[in-house]
Amino acid sequence: MSPFITPSSPSGSPYTLALAQDSADVWDALRLRHQVLPAELGTGRVSPVPGIDIEEIDLSCDHVLVRERATGLVAGTCRLLPPARARILHADGRFDLGRLAGIRRHLVEVGRVCLHPAHRDGAVMRLLWSGMGAYARERGHTWLAGSYPVPLHDGGVLAAGVWDRVSRGHLAPPHLRVSPLGPWPSPWPSPWPPSESPPGPPPQSPESPPGSPPASSAGERFRVPPLLQGHLRLGARVCGPPAHDPVYCTAEFFLLLSLNDTDNRYARHVFGVAA
Repeated sequence: MSPFITPSSPSGSPYTLALAQDSADVWDALRLRHQVLPAELGTGRVSPVPGIDIEEIDLSCDHVLVRERATGLVAGTCRLLPPARARILHADGRFDLGRLAGIRRHLVEVGRVCLHPAHRDGAVMRLLWSGMGAYARERGHTWLAGSYPVPLHDGGVLAAGVWDRVSRGHLAPPHLRVSPLGPWPSPWPSPWPPSESPPGPPPQSPESPPGSPPASSAGERFRVPPLLQGHLRLGARVCGPPAHDPVYCTAEFFLLLSLNDTDNRYARHVFGVAA
């Protein structure tokens, strides 16, 4: 397949954006995943091939690579599973996706988003997002979906904080909700039913509402992880409470983004959609 040519990757950019063209490209992506993901997610599954991060589903995916133009270094990557090859999604092993049956033929699953530690100023991630959008639109697909893992090595403080925050304003509508097959047993139960959005805006009081995780230090404001915040800024919705991945020791949040509903300026800029 030909490389992407998108508004977010001008000729003067220090990066190039393309689909993997051959096995060498794919292995470059898998090596970056091996270098980055275990360190960020903690100990977990051992790859069947030393030196790379690979799963069976990778064989059915297309792989997006952002390379540093001057050196060829892979600065970012993700995998994309188009519906024509999606007998099952990676997320099918974590969630009951029954309510998404009506959109699955238009849905591209995104996975293994990975950024080189030296290239995290936002430019590489914006290119990956634009590549995801271009890939889907060129094939007539209108939905992007994927799981966002939150490490649990802090006892679940971050994951509980994420759920508390996203359930206040970023939940998918009820007809697009999913249920975790193995729910994460949060030590801080939410003060509202997971199938419903909490009423009203987040409280402005410095005290946490009942059921919220404790702050890691007095007066500290909770911050959504930057990558997840970027997904939400684009318009992604969280489809329900997280699933538990005991291998990687993470809580996985299922995200869904409609490319037909990019009604904010940032999303239009990233995806190259006209106002």
